[in-house]
Amino acid sequence: MDATQSGTRVVFSSPSFLFVFLPLAAALYFAVRGMGPKNLVLLVLSLAFYAWGEPVMVLVMLGSIGFNYLAAHSLIDVANPFLSELTKVTTETSCLTEPDGLDMVYVARFVSAQFVPVHMPIGSRIPMYCTASGRAYLSALPMPEAQAIVEASQRVEHTMHTRTDVADIMETLRQARQRGYATNCEELFLGDMTIAAPIVSSNGRPLGAIHLVAPTGRWTAEEMEAKLGPALLQCARAISTSVRALG
Repeated sequence: MDATQSGTRVVFSSPSFLFVFLPLAAALYFAVRGMGPKNLVLLVLSLAFYAWGEPVMVLVMLGSIGFNYLAAHSLIDVANPFLSELTKVTTETSCLTEPDGLDMVYVARFVSAQFVPVHMPIGSRIPMYCTASGRAYLSALPMPEAQAIVEASQRVEHTMHTRTDVADIMETLRQARQRGYATNCEELFLGDMTIAAPIVSSNGRPLGAIHLVAPTGRWTAEEMEAKLGPALLQCARAISTSVRALG
């Protein structure tokens, strides 16, 4: 979730994003009418943000979005009814993400009627190292493989809560492996917490992760784990079982 230009990294907390890109993006978004045009504006702005640092990344992202959608299509079909039920049971937004390089990509999303602090449309990318879905996916990998991904990541401090130390992140992965789920408490966006569990194939490899959004305005970290964790784990196991049944 960062871009670099001439050695200058642009992140969500940088002045160039807050005072240049964000006001322009908001003006364009509210200037158009209809959800179709608005979603198109969000897509173009997302590509422009990544192109800020490296124009060739636009082509890479377009290709990876298309590839991930096609590759994940069967998983999306399997997961959708379970995610819909998960959102109904918990009254919180549920999402399915898949790995792509060092990031997780949103491929399915069921939005609750309740307020969520951050809008993440299909195709959005989030880094693995500081997100619940990324850590859930990494926790299901062999630890040496997971550590290699963490070490290769540009571990940007997005908020005051972001863990960037490799040893610290690896400890969260070990905890996630034991509990079956991973958490993120305001490490990518302030006010945003998530809890995630991996989707595992018949060969034991993770295919992706599902997560629930738990805004800090409604949940504490302890409440999130105690009340949302069991339903999330049940959903992840059901999707994993269904995927294995398909072969």
